[in-house]
Amino acid sequence: LKYLQAQTEPIVKCFEDPEFNNQIQTTRDGRSLFEYLEKNHGIKPEMLDTLYKYAKFQYECGNYSGAAEYLYFYRVLATGNDDRNTLNAL
Repeated sequence: LKYLQAQTEPIVKCFEDPEFNNQIQTTRDGRSLFEYLEKNHGIKPEMLDTLYKYAKFQYECGNYSGAAEYLYFYRVLATGNDDRNTLNAL
């Protein structure tokens, strides 16, 4: 748990950023949102896999609302069809 929390901390902090929340409201394009995070917060594509794993862990522990929130952000940001977790996140 501690390991996953530490790995997802940078991306989860972005979700709390008012500027990012404004971007979500005005832009529904996941690629643009990810580019914003990459440029302004240093988020890397491999961090999305960690976010998915953390969401799955939350679900397995019974924290369904937390898992749903993380999976929502994962689905919005993971726009590539080649990602193995994209369909699982639905």
